Amino acid sequence: MLKGLLTDARVTAERTARRAVRSAVLGLCAALFGLVALAFMTAAGFIALMAEHGPVAAALTLGIGYLVLAALFLVAMASGRTTPPPPPVEKPRPPLADAFLLGLEAGRGFARGRRGDL
Repeated sequence: MLKGLLTDARVTAERTARRAVRSAVLGLCAALFGLVALAFMTAAGFIALMAEHGPVAAALTLGIGYLVLAALFLVAMASGRTTPPPPPVEKPRPPLADAFLLGLEAGRGFARGRRGDL
């Protein structure tokens, strides 16, 4: 029975690992193809701007555009507000704990009283 449970756990762990690896590989491929598409779109934009305004103006326009995008992402990243943690909630003590603490204090008081008599 234990061997069957261990086999089931191993199979489940392997399936989970395969799914995680598959998702990571597909996400990496999507990011790579997205970057390639962005590079081609930038090149096309550069060619169009260069034909209209010249190479310096085209490079300057695209550079400023990407700089503005980077600044927007940095502002969005910095504005992620973190909420302060909630104050600790004091849990109510069960009656047994109150009785124990009351008895402990009574015992301490009794011990102090006896020492004073000596």
